[in-house]
Amino acid sequence: MPSRPQPLELCASGARRVGEPLFGTASRVDLWLVLEVRGAWAHEVEATIEAGSTLGRALQPVLQAVPRSRLLFIKGAPRGQRETLAFYVAVTDEVASRLYHFELESYEALLGIDLFGVLAEEERYEAYRDPRPLFLVCTHGTHDRCCAKFGYPTYLSLARSESNRVWQSSHVGGDRFAANVVCLPEGLYYGHVEPEEHAAFLECATTGRLYPSRWRGRACYPPPSQAAEHYLRQAQAETRVAAYRLWSHRRRGTVTEAAFLADGADGEDTLHTLRVEPVELEGLRGLTCGTPEAKPVTSYRLLEHRETSFAPEIRSAGTLEFHFRPAAMRDYGFIYRLRRETLQGSLDALEMPAEEQSPFLARFDVMRHRLITTGPELAGAVSVLEREAELHLANLHLLPAFQGRGLGTAIVRELQSRARASHRRVTTQVLKVNPACAFYERLGFRQEGEQGPRFRMVWEP
Repeated sequence: MPSRPQPLELCASGARRVGEPLFGTASRVDLWLVLEVRGAWAHEVEATIEAGSTLGRALQPVLQAVPRSRLLFIKGAPRGQRETLAFYVAVTDEVASRLYHFELESYEALLGIDLFGVLAEEERYEAYRDPRPLFLVCTHGTHDRCCAKFGYPTYLSLARSESNRVWQSSHVGGDRFAANVVCLPEGLYYGHVEPEEHAAFLECATTGRLYPSRWRGRACYPPPSQAAEHYLRQAQAETRVAAYRLWSHRRRGTVTEAAFLADGADGEDTLHTLRVEPVELEGLRGLTCGTPEAKPVTSYRLLEHRETSFAPEIRSAGTLEFHFRPAAMRDYGFIYRLRRETLQGSLDALEMPAEEQSPFLARFDVMRHRLITTGPELAGAVSVLEREAELHLANLHLLPAFQGRGLGTAIVRELQSRARASHRRVTTQVLKVNPACAFYERLGFRQEGEQGPRFRMVWEP
């Protein structure tokens, strides 16, 4: 008599069996659009949003414009239908995360919400700010059976304590770590959360601390930096969510160097620099239940951890002193408003329709920027992409009060010096109607072709 085929191992069971580490596995997300959609969900919820539909017109412009943005569907337990639909917008930032809560009479009401205005922190949306944490438990069984099997009991357990703040969610990433819980707006990922842990888990989450044994990482960091933060917190026995902020993230080959700032009690900041690299661990398991073939387990190991005192490097532009700091999602609104203030005239001159201007102005990667600060004031923002043969000045915007004072010239001259030292050229793109074309020409740039409404400009060392 032929033997029966053995049932395939659940991916979450396999991850537990081989002891796959949780740290460094959170999905990378900066902006969350969380919409109540009742009933069954498709395997990929974003694929159900048609371009010309109400949801498509309301949500797709911001999802396409903002890097690392994500749409999630949510629903409550079958305990009676609510008359309105919940919609949340969460901006995940290590220092200043924020959550907005809207109640919709219908999906058509989404068209009345200016999501770019929400991102820009416009005052009209202040009344929708929600100071309370939100808990999303992935129960998306049509995406992976582990999400339903392990997620739903954990959801029920958490919901009994926080019925108004806990929702079932569509796929959040990492099926094999079910039950997965995401805490918004901070974007804290947890995996393998058990139903009986609900009290301890919620107590940590509502007091600004991590629940270390189930912590996967912060959505606002790339996975290698998540791993570096894990090792830093492990060494310092630190669970306060706000204890550190990421200052830099550099990759050299397979090694990532992440530097975190910690505010010192004596007013002196400490910089923790950690180097990590991926490592293949023993054991095999399926990545998801839908792809059950055995794969090696990969995690990260710590190579180095060093501490130094920190002070920003001060630069000069004539009598004006300034320094740079990395931008984060809390700066998205500033950079968006800065681009609007400095580019509005050019867009009007190009006769760009008003409905196209907001997506154009919002289409930038905040994490590639550095903010230009003069003392306590923000003066502008700059973004430079390093390439093998060139340094590409993607953006340079200064507030009007800081224009014409030599600040822009000092920044470009420094970039030219770096390019000269590395035998590279400097490139940029400028709207044809933008007066900045003359600024770059004075600094030795020449036009090298066109791309739509922009001139491509090049400086050769």
